[in-house]
Amino acid sequence: MIDIPFGRLELLMALSELGGPDSEKMAGIGLKVNLIGVELLPADRALKNIKIATWHGISLEVLINSPNYAILCEEYTEYGIRTWIDRMQKEVGLTEPQAWAIVAGIRGMLD
Repeated sequence: MIDIPFGRLELLMALSELGGPDSEKMAGIGLKVNLIGVELLPADRALKNIKIATWHGISLEVLINSPNYAILCEEYTEYGIRTWIDRMQKEVGLTEPQAWAIVAGIRGMLD
């Protein structure tokens, strides 16, 4: 699991800066944040496996039959989360704590 470089309190404060899930500011960035997340980490397992195999430079068959399948998936997921954070900062204008707070909230890592 990826380590979040901020504590729970810092993340909650970063979320409060955005005004909460029903705020106008969150409504403005929500779609972009979700599109980036879905692009990098699709919920559909088949699509995600294709992304993982491509990122690792291996075939889908090699990925699926690999004894290291879980490790390969975790490595890509960490890459996907870090890329998502970077893109939210660059494309949406969020601070690093705000970006981490949104990802942590969406992925259930804030509980």
